[in-house]
Amino acid sequence: MKIGFIGVGGMARAIIGGLLQAQTFAPTEIVVHSHRQESYQPYAQEHGLVAALSNQKVVQTSDLVVLAVTPNVAPAVLKEIKGDLAGTNKVLISIVAGLSLSDIADLVGDSIPTLRTLPNVNVTDTAKRQR
Repeated sequence: MKIGFIGVGGMARAIIGGLLQAQTFAPTEIVVHSHRQESYQPYAQEHGLVAALSNQKVVQTSDLVVLAVTPNVAPAVLKEIKGDLAGTNKVLISIVAGLSLSDIADLVGDSIPTLRTLPNVNVTDTAKRQR
């Protein structure tokens, strides 16, 4: 099973770090892409992750797709990947604040299994301090 991240900012990196630390996914089972190649390429290389060349490639090569972009670009990204999600068993997981499940369904259709979560990156700092 592979998990893909569209957007590789602070929150996505915290989640990826947790997945790697818990050994939930091997580095080669994590696919990443962001609009800033100079940011995600070195990060992927440093951690042994798979760097995809597009958002569509993330969807095509992943079973779970994490939407981890800013709210202002989320609708455009969802429209971009809609065709790659359609007719598959892929699960879309959104960590985009302010984007409801209904909003997502309006953009990609209601047949795509979708989860929405709002993680808190500060939890990782607390866990580190308690060790």
